[in-house]
Amino acid sequence: MPPSLKNILEFELATKAQDLTERLFRAAERLRSTFRPEDTNLTRVQDLFLKAAWLKAESLLVQSWHTLGMVIREAQEIGAMI
Repeated sequence: MPPSLKNILEFELATKAQDLTERLFRAAERLRSTFRPEDTNLTRVQDLFLKAAWLKAESLLVQSWHTLGMVIREAQEIGAMI
């Protein structure tokens, strides 16, 4: 994100961008917990992919790699169901 946009966002939302991303990630984790693991679908694959991308952006590479593995397995499961 360009520094000028980051400054505007932080001013308008009265919070640091890093704090905001962490709050949104925690909210996504709570929402994710409502998904049943046995319900494999495209939404779950997309959700896990976004989680992996966020973890990578936060330099949590091992966790990101493991989550990406889960994404691949979920996507393969969908393919097998079609």
